[in-house]
Amino acid sequence: MRYFYILSLIFSAAAFSQTTPLTQRNACAQFSDTVVRIEAGDGVIMSQGTGFIVSEDGFILTAYHVVRSRDGGFYPSIAVFLPNGQKENATPVLPLSLEMGAQDFALLKITVPDKLGYLDLGSFEEIRIGGDATIIGFPFSAISMSGTGINQKFCLTASFAGTDIVTLTQQGWITQSILNGTPKRIPVNKDIRVDVVYFQGPSVKGISGSPIISRDTGHVVGIVTTKLTGITEFLGRIKDQAAGHVGHTITGNMDLPLVINQTLTVLDEQLANGLGSATGIDDPKEALRKAQRKKK
Repeated sequence: MRYFYILSLIFSAAAFSQTTPLTQRNACAQFSDTVVRIEAGDGVIMSQGTGFIVSEDGFILTAYHVVRSRDGGFYPSIAVFLPNGQKENATPVLPLSLEMGAQDFALLKITVPDKLGYLDLGSFEEIRIGGDATIIGFPFSAISMSGTGINQKFCLTASFAGTDIVTLTQQGWITQSILNGTPKRIPVNKDIRVDVVYFQGPSVKGISGSPIISRDTGHVVGIVTTKLTGITEFLGRIKDQAAGHVGHTITGNMDLPLVINQTLTVLDEQLANGLGSATGIDDPKEALRKAQRKKK
């Protein structure tokens, strides 16, 4: 019996410490059906991005800027397209906060009759620099061979380039009552701690909100939020201004604003390709836990 017990301990330890990484092919096959397309707007589609299912009852994580309107609130209409093509209306679970803005994540909820497949959330501590990662999302800025936009889901490969913990100062407002009871909005500044994951791999418009999955563990360790390189702010303003004048033609029927906008868009995406960053998953995971406890 003693030898049997010792052998059991050895085999148990070996099974626990096994760290065979997933291949990209296996990661794509295993996780793609947990990633969803998101469209948000107010009557018309104003924003498109990616999200991923994190519970069997329909909690979904994405980047906050995917569902944020220009006034800083949530778009009144947020649609989630499940892998089977089913469209569901999503509701933001968390109230707006300075933390959400700094960490750039949002938690949504859809109601579905059946249980959903979902991704397991890991930890910032699981990231191994140089380790392989999988990013699954919708690169809406990509152009197909026919010259049209791409709506297909892509399973992309990346690697972890670095991590950081930064403090971002966010400005917001609080409402206080003065002596006569009249409410008054007072500006406040708050320092927010943000876990940052840097990766080498694609970071193009549309994959914001995608999960970045460690192939060592099969867990989500971050939410894709930002491209690290691209055109300057000055050129970005020109691109936006050109978009507002699309339709004005010049000699030869050339739509100059459209040409400027598309040229700068391609330049931006090419310069941005290769480096991106993500929000570490620990704070979004804690927000999910609180939402699930509150639901019970």
